[in-house]
Amino acid sequence: MPASAPAPFLRTKIRVLRPPHGTIARPRLDAVRDQVLQLPLLTLSAPGGFGKSTLAATWVAHWQAEGHHCTWLTLSQDEDEPARFVHALAHALQRLGQGVGDAALSLLQGRALAAPRAVLSLLLNDMEDFDGEAIVVLDDWQVIRDPAIHDALAFFITHAPPQLHVVMTSRITPTLALARLRAHGLWHDVDATALRFDLEETTRFLSSHDPAGTHTEARIHALHESTEGWAAALRLAALGHQWPGTPNAVITGSSTVFATLFEDLLHNLPQETVHFMAQTAVLDRLTPELCNAVSERDDGDAQMQLLLQNHLLIEPMDSEGRWLRYHQLLREHLLGCVMERLGLEPAALHRRAAHWFARHGAWSDAVRHALQAGDQAQAIEWLTHCGMALVKTGDLLTLLAWRRQLPPELLADQPRVQLAIAWGLALAMRFTEAEPLLDEIERTARARLVDPALRDTLGECLAIRAVNVALQDDSLRAGALARQWQSEPRNTDTFTRNAVSNVMRYVHWKAGELMQAYEQPWQATTAEEEQHNAFSTVYRHAILGSIELEKAQLGLAERHAREALRCAHQHGGPLSVSAALAAPLLAQLYYQRGYWREALELLAPLQPLIDNTAMHESAIQAYQVLIHAAQLQGLHATAFEHLERGETMGYNRGWDRLVATMLHERIRLLIREARLDEANATCIRLRRLTCHADALPRCARSELCDLRDNALARMALASQRADQARQAFTAQLEQAHTRGQRLRMLPLGTCLALAHWAAGEQDACFEQLATTLQLARQSGASRGVLDEGEDVQMVLTRFRASRFCDPTLREFTLSLIAPPDTHPLQDKLLTERELQVLSLVGQGLSNKLVARAMGISAETVKTHLKNIFEKFGVQERREAVAMAQSMGLLQSLRASPTQDQS
Repeated sequence: MPASAPAPFLRTKIRVLRPPHGTIARPRLDAVRDQVLQLPLLTLSAPGGFGKSTLAATWVAHWQAEGHHCTWLTLSQDEDEPARFVHALAHALQRLGQGVGDAALSLLQGRALAAPRAVLSLLLNDMEDFDGEAIVVLDDWQVIRDPAIHDALAFFITHAPPQLHVVMTSRITPTLALARLRAHGLWHDVDATALRFDLEETTRFLSSHDPAGTHTEARIHALHESTEGWAAALRLAALGHQWPGTPNAVITGSSTVFATLFEDLLHNLPQETVHFMAQTAVLDRLTPELCNAVSERDDGDAQMQLLLQNHLLIEPMDSEGRWLRYHQLLREHLLGCVMERLGLEPAALHRRAAHWFARHGAWSDAVRHALQAGDQAQAIEWLTHCGMALVKTGDLLTLLAWRRQLPPELLADQPRVQLAIAWGLALAMRFTEAEPLLDEIERTARARLVDPALRDTLGECLAIRAVNVALQDDSLRAGALARQWQSEPRNTDTFTRNAVSNVMRYVHWKAGELMQAYEQPWQATTAEEEQHNAFSTVYRHAILGSIELEKAQLGLAERHAREALRCAHQHGGPLSVSAALAAPLLAQLYYQRGYWREALELLAPLQPLIDNTAMHESAIQAYQVLIHAAQLQGLHATAFEHLERGETMGYNRGWDRLVATMLHERIRLLIREARLDEANATCIRLRRLTCHADALPRCARSELCDLRDNALARMALASQRADQARQAFTAQLEQAHTRGQRLRMLPLGTCLALAHWAAGEQDACFEQLATTLQLARQSGASRGVLDEGEDVQMVLTRFRASRFCDPTLREFTLSLIAPPDTHPLQDKLLTERELQVLSLVGQGLSNKLVARAMGISAETVKTHLKNIFEKFGVQERREAVAMAQSMGLLQSLRASPTQDQS
């Protein structure tokens, strides 16, 4: 066969891609870019639309600006033939200059069928003498399927000189025979996890496409969550805000703007694979055995491997890769357009899933799928297995949502389910719904049951009533019910026993009987059993932490708060009712130490849950932080909005103590704005609220009197009745000291010092201030002093120059006058190295990427992660990142937004 010249080469294939308009800089991937010059091969492998080519193009622009030599080859199916591939590669390398590729192209000029290795050897010889760093980008490698080309490229990379570096973009993981390179860390793969946009990048990207600022913070968060950082989806969403009627539209997988994108992903797949994906889209998590059951086939493992290989928006949910999931937008597209096109029946698929989960004891999943299949009777039967489990882990909203889907007549025949729902209603603050349901359960039990089942059912109803009354903040009546429950021997589980113990712990705390609060029995559980007692455990730590906070023992309080949050995250999730109970205590601790930004960051994602399900103390703590932080930022209108919301919540739930706290905070704000007439009117409202509280023994309502008395003293001071204010603050300070309420002593001591100052008693002012500042320094609760108005700064300045300010207070006083902008890392829960590892993991980097960025081995990274997991009590990377973010531990390591755009 005579040799012939190769076909003309299309030179646009070697033109470097220009980054599209609006491309943003991605500083967190700069470490990966810089590693390219140390590697023979780096691959960017992810589904279409993840910004692989765009990222490579921005890197090329950077390298060219640094004086390095770069070339680009965009591959197509035309190059999926060995001779054509080496011909195209030779043309691409020729653009590097210095004579590279000339000999290879001369050989190919007369021999289109020249041996690929011979051509590649000529190219390698040219590169051996090349002066400088050379980077070759092979774009869209997934189109190359010929094994001979894969072998040829492996040969080329294996024998490449150190100044030659190959960057490859591909929708599938390249199958190159380069095990030695990978084993020695010389082949680096950047996958979809690292390429997806984080929240900060999403914010900058959407803002760059929205000069009018129509994207609110809430919408940006929603878009980031729904797209999961998928660049193509974000770009479509960014373009969508320019279209009529779309700025506030809900982004879903069925949206027209995404349909074409998804159909392009599915187009080249075998029809049976698309059918498999549509069938299994009813599942929110996938495993081969489950997929086989739902699809009624036996090749689930092979199909899932195909999806993983093609990076079809499927990713692992655990560290072992046992459970996978579809990208949410792709799943919605499969459930909508694709399922309808294929004529699939969702109910049948859900029914198969439900029975598979039931066979494996995953009752919550079984119930969920049974409800989606319309099998209500079956769902109720299975709910008997998991109703209390949902309560114990704090997943109350799921249980109550299921209740709305089930016929009351079917529920009436399931007393265990009814009891679980009664627990859920009480713990979710649905007080008025819980009481009639408990009445109904008791009537049914008396009519149908005999002892011991009757006694046990009535006993559990009594325990739920005690909890329900306690959560309404009636500590006297709750104590009576709890003591009645404790007065008889009970054959009950750990959860109920500990729940009643928590009621008594709250009762004793509000009665000022702290020793009895600490002495309340607690039935401990093993680590394996903890999830079955999680909600009670979180509540116990929240109460004990609040007691320590009241005593200004911030270190002990933080220990309880962190343990509560760990338990909530591990067993309920970062956005659970349990987390809404635990987070406000930690936020209050952050605020008291001066870390108000971290406090707000902790509360922000949980605020809707706090408003709907948080317990009384948590709501008070959260709203105090929100109001004070808004005031610190000068957002006075926002502070009053928080006051209105908190007061409304208090009235709606019958929480007089929350209402009184909001009225007290309103009086403080009005005084600072010199609106004394309005403050006086608010005092009248507060006095009416407390009119019957004085006659009661000390209980939760006693705090209403404390708030009233403090508000009246503040009004006296603001009205220049210094003597009256001094006497009132002195009495309140002595009372707080007697009760051991050291945190309350800080604002009271500061107000008393200001009253002395207003009365012209400078020495008495400085003497009182010295005592108060010593307490603030020892406890670390600086905001208790600083929140008392602008006069405090002036008095502190003069105090520091006085004889009353001893050396131990001088530096501390200076820090109050000019507080540094710090972060809550002093507690060293994690080491600096562990924080760096976790920060990089939170940016989506793999262990190898983290190791390269930090200059350590991958094994060392694994050791750091193991230590982090043990400290947080978690088992997965995403759980550790979520836990650290909720605690504010990653805030100080987060890079500041970069304004430069490539």
